Amino acid sequence: MPKIANISREKRPDIASCWQLGAERIIIDSYCLRRGRARKIAQLDDKRCDLIAINHQLRQKACLSWPFFVAEGKVLTLALLPQLLDQQRPQWRKENISISCNGLAGFLAVMRLMTETDRISLNGVQATAISSLLYHKYGMIVEQRPADFSLRELILPRMINTIQGEIPIEIAEALLVVSQGGFPGKKIRFLRQLAAAAERYGFSPSAVSAT
Repeated sequence: MPKIANISREKRPDIASCWQLGAERIIIDSYCLRRGRARKIAQLDDKRCDLIAINHQLRQKACLSWPFFVAEGKVLTLALLPQLLDQQRPQWRKENISISCNGLAGFLAVMRLMTETDRISLNGVQATAISSLLYHKYGMIVEQRPADFSLRELILPRMINTIQGEIPIEIAEALLVVSQGGFPGKKIRFLRQLAAAAERYGFSPSAVSAT
């Protein structure tokens, strides 16, 4: 049975210890990150859990590194970009979106949205290279006119609504990653697989807790 190590500041995180995703049951073991515990948590090995779910600030404190895959919710946020845009800017498919391509997240955002709309403008240090790649590989020509809004203006969710209740986005991502038996970052198409899994299992962005 797959197991997720949930690392939290809270002594007793209010998260169900067992989740049912389709026919698969997933155990969530919660660990409290307090002074003196970081080293112990960092020594968790893959025999204890399949994946560690932790937010970015706690990850920095714990100094976690390979072989652990740390779910911070970033990949699930990218997978759910169309739904987030539908919530916050319902007319976005008719508008020109500016996407910053200073890193991998920007490139993945473009890859996620390019099948939803062709109204995308690229900026940032990798904009020219990514624009050339998109044109030669996919025949996509990015917009040159001024953008209506930037993807950076989105309010990103911290919680995710599910059919079993509301949970932190990093836990939601960890559940979906484990249930799909895959690890994001290896293949771009995992974003679309994760988005499909999120819809299938009733995971959706929470408009309430994005503050």
